[in-house]
Amino acid sequence: MDQPVGLSLESLLRGLAQSTRFIGPREKAVSAIVIDSRRARPGALFVALRGEHTDGHRFIGDAVARGCEAVVMEELCDVPPHVAAIVVPDSARALSQLADEFYGSPSRSLTVAGITGTNGKTTASQMTAAIMTAGGIDAGTIGTIGAHFRTSEWPLENTTPLASQLHELLAQMRDLGAKGVAMEVSSHALALARVADVRFAIGALTNVTRDHLDFHKTFDAYAASKRRLFDLAQRCVFNADDELGERWAHELRGRKPVLTYALNTRADLRPENLDVRAGGSSFDLDGQHFAVRIPGRFNVSNALCAIGVARQLNIPDAASASGLATDR
Repeated sequence: MDQPVGLSLESLLRGLAQSTRFIGPREKAVSAIVIDSRRARPGALFVALRGEHTDGHRFIGDAVARGCEAVVMEELCDVPPHVAAIVVPDSARALSQLADEFYGSPSRSLTVAGITGTNGKTTASQMTAAIMTAGGIDAGTIGTIGAHFRTSEWPLENTTPLASQLHELLAQMRDLGAKGVAMEVSSHALALARVADVRFAIGALTNVTRDHLDFHKTFDAYAASKRRLFDLAQRCVFNADDELGERWAHELRGRKPVLTYALNTRADLRPENLDVRAGGSSFDLDGQHFAVRIPGRFNVSNALCAIGVARQLNIPDAASASGLATDR
């Protein structure tokens, strides 16, 4: 995808926090946003991120030496007079805002379904994309197994990429003709503001079990990070078999459209005539027959998640059944 050329630094920074400090020349054009100083070049804006294992502020000098004339940082560092220093309270949050602006707010042009959960994100996302496409919303996927749209593929290092790569991906899919994206949204991404400026049409939850406590430290912090998706999303889908899913659905009903699904408890979507076999499963829902090509009762739950997303998008159940029948 051709990147924007000559986007003014001043216009790029308009959406940043009011507490942002701008020191140095503003009359610059930005042709790239980079977070790795080794990719720095003239025209690039370098964002110094603080990570678990390294601090981008250590590499500001290298980025400047390679040609960067604008740097976003959390603490003011010495830079030459010709370099613009942009001091922000949170570099990760600023990166999200900058990337969204730089790539032309691509999620505004796409129907984005974000799916979070400890288990099932990948399968539910693949099912959701297949259903969206069957329902007339040609959709790509972003997640654990990379990013895909039609015949295009992009390898990813993270389930949910850093904001700069994520908005670039969304823009590339948009420019290739995508109308929607089903993406896995990890707890790390939510905690680190990678998706803070993605416009989610739908947020869906598969489940929440004890995991990733090496990063989040406590289960409450882990759950709280996942909860953030549903404040960002316009509509929500929850697994009512999950304790937190049921609780969050109750909290949000009345504030935004909510749908629940379940195998074992009361919910808006609950299958009838469920038949689980080694080669796949089948069930009925409100008179529509569904067949799932992959085995496991848990994949019936994933299918219900995808059907719930489809219903929130006004995709007919017949299209959902067609999408599930072709999904592998």
